[in-house]
Amino acid sequence: MRRRRYLAPATLLLFIASATLAQSPLPPAAERATFQLDPGLQAELVAAEPEVQSPVAMAFDESANLYVVEMLDYPNGPKPGEPPASRIRKLEDRDGDGRYEHATLFADHLLFANGLLPWQGGLIVTAAPHILYLKDTNGDGLADHREVLWQGFAESNPQLRVSHPILGLDGWVYVANGLRGGKVHRPGAPESEAIDLGGRDFRFDPRNPSQGQATSGMGQFGNTFDDFGRRFVCTNRNHLIPILYPDHLVKPHPNLPPPPPPTDNQDAGGAARIFPISRNFTTSSLHSGSFSASCGITAYRGDALGRNYHHAIFTCDPTGNLVHQEILVPDGAGFRWHPPRDGAEFLASTDDWFRPVSLAHGPDGALYVVDMYRAVIEHPEWMPPELKNRPDLHDGANMGRIWRIRQSQPTSGQSTGKLPGMPPTKLTSELESPNGWRRQTAFRLLLENGIATPLEPLRNLIAESPVPEAVVAAAWLLSDLNKLDPSTIGAALQNHADPRVREQIPRLLTARTTKLPNRSLTLLDTLARTDPDPRVRFNTALALSWADDAPNVERLAAIARFAGDDPWTRRAVLNAAADHELSVLLNLTSTDELFRQDNPGDRAIWSEAARLIGLRGQPTELSALAELLQERPIPDLWRIRALAAAADGLASKGTSLREVLGDPTLSSDPRSHAAAAWVLDFPRQSIRPLKNTSSHEQDRIDSVRLLSLLPPAEARPALVAVLRDAADPTSQLTAARTLSANFSDADVGDDLLSAWDN
Repeated sequence: MRRRRYLAPATLLLFIASATLAQSPLPPAAERATFQLDPGLQAELVAAEPEVQSPVAMAFDESANLYVVEMLDYPNGPKPGEPPASRIRKLEDRDGDGRYEHATLFADHLLFANGLLPWQGGLIVTAAPHILYLKDTNGDGLADHREVLWQGFAESNPQLRVSHPILGLDGWVYVANGLRGGKVHRPGAPESEAIDLGGRDFRFDPRNPSQGQATSGMGQFGNTFDDFGRRFVCTNRNHLIPILYPDHLVKPHPNLPPPPPPTDNQDAGGAARIFPISRNFTTSSLHSGSFSASCGITAYRGDALGRNYHHAIFTCDPTGNLVHQEILVPDGAGFRWHPPRDGAEFLASTDDWFRPVSLAHGPDGALYVVDMYRAVIEHPEWMPPELKNRPDLHDGANMGRIWRIRQSQPTSGQSTGKLPGMPPTKLTSELESPNGWRRQTAFRLLLENGIATPLEPLRNLIAESPVPEAVVAAAWLLSDLNKLDPSTIGAALQNHADPRVREQIPRLLTARTTKLPNRSLTLLDTLARTDPDPRVRFNTALALSWADDAPNVERLAAIARFAGDDPWTRRAVLNAAADHELSVLLNLTSTDELFRQDNPGDRAIWSEAARLIGLRGQPTELSALAELLQERPIPDLWRIRALAAAADGLASKGTSLREVLGDPTLSSDPRSHAAAAWVLDFPRQSIRPLKNTSSHEQDRIDSVRLLSLLPPAEARPALVAVLRDAADPTSQLTAARTLSANFSDADVGDDLLSAWDN
């Protein structure tokens, strides 16, 4: 929800002028008239003030009661001595007209509450520093039971706090940590058991809340799953961040660096483009026309918008007064995306007070928009000092709207209604509903039933259902109930036509264990060697990080051959190959296919595996790498790449190839001794003729750097010759750096300047 930072006095004058001339708030009907929606859709008012005030999140329970979080203490919080002002209200549509006209208080005195999830007749609520469980146990409508499930989440800006609890297919609740982290623990637990959330999100098991752990993230104010368990978050400038590498599913590699910080595919220098139609301004001209407050990301799973919107990703931008849509496109293990219309938003308003901050699914399959409806949606932390106490910060605090977006002409067959009291067998059939809210609610209720959930209907769904979403949900429910065995997975999922079903197999196999039995490895073997889908292979590589047998190397090499230019699959393969990178390279060199294709992805996995070997610094392993490079018919450029990468790994440990291969323990073995001698002679025989022939810049850099393997009396003039004669500045710069790193006498300055003598 964060607006753009203040940059200049001229912007401040604009800020003051805009605050002074801001339009007055509009009644709901007039506000709706300002909406520009995708063609064929309409917006309907679901609730408004006084029943709803300052809403920031909402959820329907199984009885179609609407619970709304109201952040009345936004933005500055309670004054000293006053209680927190956030609360949760329960709304009901008692006359069935679609308008929730009856509101009652469910819970109050909550500090900056911002998210909720129905669970076991109550609500899981995010309100930093806590995750709470609230429940009405005596039937008076008020939550008399208030339990702290986890505590220690960072308290700071109300826009940067733990938020958006959602239930995953694995039966765990996931939250966005709000960017500020914290060290979280169960009440009463010792400090030593606290979980550090720096740079990560959090998850816990609601059936056994003592089970919790950090997980990949991190989200700011937004958190969503699609029907196949793929998670997405957002930050204020990044409106769509896929969590492609969920680290709780992976046995970590001790030397592999962490993946890069998650981001979206925005162009260099700015967030993705948006097209507001309101008069609101940006406090930085650099942010104009782009996301500065993305929040409430939601993967649409309903049926009331029409099939064209299925699995679309929606993100709010309240400072732009709009809701943005993206269409996902598979891209290896990850995604690309694009808006469906150029220059127009899914929903935009000319009303400067329209403040969409989060989205939700409803029992009717529609998309619901939570409209905080405020004059200012900006935290004073990012305001210039002159405006931190501006009088309009609370304008609209007693207002708020919730909107329903659906087709103007609904198609027949869309399901509606309530789910309480439905027998478990009927709930199981709801997993096939085209309505995502009904699927998810049935999934939750079956999970809450625990051992009372009938297993046979779930097995029948896995075996017979034509609906991929139902097959996936049923398989995960059996797993969550600890009733899913590898034979069931193999019989029902392995040959499923939909790859989104098959990609669940490796995740299901590792969801409840960190030791893969042989039956599981047989399933993974088939997926690794023959499955054509990139995400299936990627998830298989993640799961293989828990395997530790010899055929595992062959499986990983098979995936690596398909990896191509996909960085996520390469990472998963290298992570699973921990301590066995040399075996993977041996397998990859069993044919010349790798070298003939010479694509960037193959070069990357080849070099990174060699670098990890160097990073371990084991003389016998490096000697074995040298033997591989010497004895197999490998092109010299590929030898250069491997040796340079291994040298990089060794350099990070403060040593060099020359030092390690000179280890006395290697000289007693003739083969090792010969391989070491070959490496040290390789620059003399092969590198100098090649140093300027490769079209790849990294190859030229590697060629020049490896000249340092020569004896100093040969290395120095060879590097000076590159300085003088190389046709490209990259080789010259590398030669200068290599000279400086390897020679420190007074004459090195003359060597460096010699290239400019002419």
